[in-house]
Amino acid sequence: MQIKLFLKVTWCPVNPLKLYWSVIRPIVVYGCETLVLKESIIQKLSVFERKILRRIFGPTKEANGIWRVKTNNELDELIKHRNIINYVGLDTRIGCPKLA
Repeated sequence: MQIKLFLKVTWCPVNPLKLYWSVIRPIVVYGCETLVLKESIIQKLSVFERKILRRIFGPTKEANGIWRVKTNNELDELIKHRNIINYVGLDTRIGCPKLA
């Protein structure tokens, strides 16, 4: 017997975003607070987050009917500047300015 999750739930970007914030992000950053994080690791975390967010929010349709990928700034506005760097607390550890 297979269990089909989210079968009767109507899809909207909020549901996968809540799943990302509550399940995926904590698993990805588990232990980051004790690691010595280099700039390359921080960049990889940011790239991973943007990939997931682009998958959740999908492309943008322009006025002329052409579809395009959302930019980093658009994604940042959609999540209200609550990115993975702020979540781990890296902005205070490496001297980055707070975005939120």
